[in-house]
Amino acid sequence: IIFMCNYIKVPPNVALIVSGRKHKYKVKDADGKEITKQFGYRIVRGGATFVIPFFERVDKLNLGIMQVDIKTTQPVPSQEYISVMVDGVANIKIGSDDVSIATAAEQFLNWKQPDIAAVAQQVLEGNMREIIGRMTVADLVQNRDKFATETSRAAAHDMANMGLEIINLTVQNFQDSDGVVETMATKNI
Repeated sequence: IIFMCNYIKVPPNVALIVSGRKHKYKVKDADGKEITKQFGYRIVRGGATFVIPFFERVDKLNLGIMQVDIKTTQPVPSQEYISVMVDGVANIKIGSDDVSIATAAEQFLNWKQPDIAAVAQQVLEGNMREIIGRMTVADLVQNRDKFATETSRAAAHDMANMGLEIINLTVQNFQDSDGVVETMATKNI
């Protein structure tokens, strides 16, 4: 009965963080070399494990996709100093490798997905403002894929530092208060 009560099955979209005993993991250092480090927890995903009662604690970390609405709340000047507002959507998740899960566990363990998404939203919005400042309005409107790719690339490092990864980023809408986007459309027609 004790064995059955402490044998825990873990679905593939959940990482179980079992803390209480030391375990060794291979991680990459600042130079990119693999080193072995010792942590006070172990990571179990997509399998099963036995938890020693009274000596180990179990926490769950959801690895599912989170949708993040990205909006510039105020107009952001483009490279031509034309203020633009952008709406987009990003799908993010906690990375599947042990390093990403360990990083996310240190920062987001026992957080709910909407709270994690709110932190990611701030990072993505900041990077989106930076990319808007580097592009012209014509590039923003005509090359949405380039804008989304540049934003994802700029945010990837910041997200990886939190154990998160960007699955995709889609730009939905561009607006400006001066009517430049509408004027460009009228000119093309």
